[in-house]
Amino acid sequence: MKEGTGNRKADLYDFIAAQHAQSWPILAILTDEDREKIVYAPDDYHWTVQNVVSHLADAESGMLGQARRASQGKMTVPEDFDLERWNRSVARKSERNTIAGFCEQILKTHREILEFLDGLEDPSLDTSGRHSSGDILTIEGFLRRIASHRLEHAQDIQEALHK
Repeated sequence: MKEGTGNRKADLYDFIAAQHAQSWPILAILTDEDREKIVYAPDDYHWTVQNVVSHLADAESGMLGQARRASQGKMTVPEDFDLERWNRSVARKSERNTIAGFCEQILKTHREILEFLDGLEDPSLDTSGRHSSGDILTIEGFLRRIASHRLEHAQDIQEALHK
């Protein structure tokens, strides 16, 4: 991150870095043997480790795209966007890559998030847009959501692996 940024931007950078420092070690040790372990079973469709890591790779990239579009004053997602339907389709398509491949995507997006943040001015952090959940978030909110979302799912994966 460039020197001379405001405290708010530096605090956000630190938050993202701290969430990454907690979540990445969990994801980095996953193997193909872990892929079928069930993390969530809310109904007749189970989310495996593979599904959740795929979801993270897709969600982080998607939310970063939403934040970028918000920063440009563009529509972030259509008003009729159905997040549940989207997430199920991503989970069904998760077999198209490996856990290691999805983790590479997550790291790439993480670097892009930090670069995006580095290029923002503090007032831009208050620009808002519609998140795929329907919530209206500021750009700061999008970036915080990306980081906390990953940590939440990584901790759920860790718990599932230790059952």
